Amino acid sequence: MTVLPKFSHAHTLSSNTVTKNKLPDGNVVKTIWIGESKIEFCDDYVVRTPEAIAKVQREFHACGWEIVKVLREQGVEI
Repeated sequence: MTVLPKFSHAHTLSSNTVTKNKLPDGNVVKTIWIGESKIEFCDDYVVRTPEAIAKVQREFHACGWEIVKVLREQGVEI
């Protein structure tokens, strides 16, 4: 399931590319904080098609590896 923030955001990747996503407002059912990061869970958006699910999985995987890469560059052993 994709977590949709309430605002437009941009990601700057190490390859100096920037992606911007304009996302719809969601019906927030739970909000949690991890450090200074706010995570909102919405109940009104779930991808259902195999193609959309695969896209979410690819994006999740790519973001995870980008985090690993940044942490390794900072000297964190993972």
